Amino acid sequence: MNQFQQLKNPAAIYSDYKKIHGSMKQLIVNRTHPLRPFLGLIQKTRHLCQWYLDRTAKRISIDGAEVSFLGQLLKFPPKTGFLYSDALFWKGPEAYERETSIVIDTLLDGADTFLDVGSNIGIYSVFAKLKYPQITVHAFEPIPDIFRKNIAFHRANGLDVTLAHNIGCGDTNTTQQIYLPCPENALEEEQTATLRPDSWQASSNEMRLIDIECVSIDQFMEGYKKQIGCCFMKIDVEDFEAAVLRGASEFITKNSPFILCEILPREHGNVETVALVRKLGYRSFAVTREGLFEIKGDDFNRPRSIKDFLLIPADKLDAGIHYIAFSEIKQIR
Repeated sequence: MNQFQQLKNPAAIYSDYKKIHGSMKQLIVNRTHPLRPFLGLIQKTRHLCQWYLDRTAKRISIDGAEVSFLGQLLKFPPKTGFLYSDALFWKGPEAYERETSIVIDTLLDGADTFLDVGSNIGIYSVFAKLKYPQITVHAFEPIPDIFRKNIAFHRANGLDVTLAHNIGCGDTNTTQQIYLPCPENALEEEQTATLRPDSWQASSNEMRLIDIECVSIDQFMEGYKKQIGCCFMKIDVEDFEAAVLRGASEFITKNSPFILCEILPREHGNVETVALVRKLGYRSFAVTREGLFEIKGDDFNRPRSIKDFLLIPADKLDAGIHYIAFSEIKQIR
């Protein structure tokens, strides 16, 4: 156990504070209250403390942490997954992609097969296999350095690595070049590598060009004889999702998986991806703090910060439903 693991998780400390604070009577400070002259100082002190705490969390990275993620303990090996472990350690078990993670967790519960396309170090693959050991998990990560961390992360949590694949997914079986941004002084490899030659990554001055093996999911899964059953897919491939969907069209048509897909705002308006989603018989629901809202066609080309979407087979949902609460997701399946 390292020195950080001996500390109580800050999220737990905050939880204890809320329990104590919640039992206290609300103090109303009117104009004649003796505390009134000190409110400005209290306000500034509070802001300073908050600034210091935020800065501390940004400046201190936990190497080799054990943290809770949506109720499941994850063990991060050394020099792996700072982005995830820091957020979870400092801000609590729902700090990383909270709404997206809740959707993924909900759909993993009861699934038989999980395809993690663009797995990175494998946070969702490892989480899925630990929390729902009955699931068959395929983790696809094409970049060799990141894939080695994916393997190390699996092994640190006592998991088999047979179905972790050092390959990318697209619409053909071929060798391709992937563009990996390499900013100076970065703690780890960037998460924004892409196979698109017309991307901002390709024109970056701080970029590595890496040859990778790429496969179509249709051909890859055709050679996999185990029963698929209830299937869930996660696609996070930095604007290459149209190629992934094209190369998985037969698999998707046959198995009707729910698909959590990152669709980033781009100048091309995601026209190709949107057309494929419609052609495959799916509807797109944006993942937001308040739940899932349907997004159609030209909506993808409008200003938006939303990037994660749940693609749902149209025949699973009444045509009049355009909003889904988090608590209703299981009912759709």
